[in-house]
This record gives sequence, C-alpha cells and structure tokens, in this order.
Amino acid sequence: MAAESARKFEALEAQAAALDVRFADPAFYKGPQHELAQLQAKRGELTREIAARYARWEELEAARAGG
Repeated sequence: MAAESARKFEALEAQAAALDVRFADPAFYKGPQHELAQLQAKRGELTREIAARYARWEELEAARAGG
C-alpha cells in the first residue's frame, strides 16, 4: 500500500511539474486562452489532491506512531 501511495504521489507531482514547465514558457500565454484556463484548473486540482494526500499520509503516520 505504501509503495502504491508513493507511486501515486510521484505521478501527481510529475503531472504538476510538467504543467509548471509549460506555465514558465512565455510563449504558452500567447496560445488559446481556453487551453490556459483548462490547464490552470487542472493545476489547481493537482495541488489540492497532492495536499489532501499529504495530509492523509501525515494522519496515518501520526496514528501509526501513536499506536
């Protein structure tokens, strides 16, 4: 289970990093605005999912350490 969770974290963080690379390219902002909006929304979703998974991971680690 932990290995699967770690792989999921890695995949989510890789997706976020790939979007960040696109956002860092000034030429990207000259493209279709609907695409920019979609990718910004996707990046927000990834940020929230990563944060939620880290919070859950911390809860589980705290429960394991306390129990």
